[in-house]
Parts: sequence; C-alpha cells; structure tokens
Amino acid sequence: MNPRPAATSPQTSATLVPYPEKLRVLRENCAERAQVPQSAFAEVVLMDVGEAAMRRLPVMAVRDLGPSRRIGSRT
Repeated sequence: MNPRPAATSPQTSATLVPYPEKLRVLRENCAERAQVPQSAFAEVVLMDVGEAAMRRLPVMAVRDLGPSRRIGSRT
C-alpha cells in the first residue's frame, strides 16, 4: 500500500493545490494513518484474536464515522 498522495491535491472545487507545505503535511498524515492499522493488526495477532474479526473492525469504524466538517462551514 502506498499512502503517498499525488503531487497535487484536488480540492472539492476541482482546483489543484500546489502548496508544498500542505502537501508535506498531507504526506505525513497519510503515512501516520497507514501505520496505525498495521500496528493494531500486529498487536491483535499477538493476542490471538482471529484475523477475520480484525479485518472487520476498520469497516465498522468507517461506517460509524460522523459527517465531515470543513473549517468555517455553517453546520
């Protein structure tokens, strides 16, 4: 799995954001987010929890997410 985003990042308005700082932070965030489930999976295997059960947990976590909020949005 390659957690690295593309060289430019599309916004919801379909414009591209070429800001190096934003892209650097996005890459760091993607790398951190990719490591969390990998570490959790390794710990679960050590605790002898079934692999199939562990693979269902991320699906349930994403399903239970609340609505996204943008900074400055009126929600």
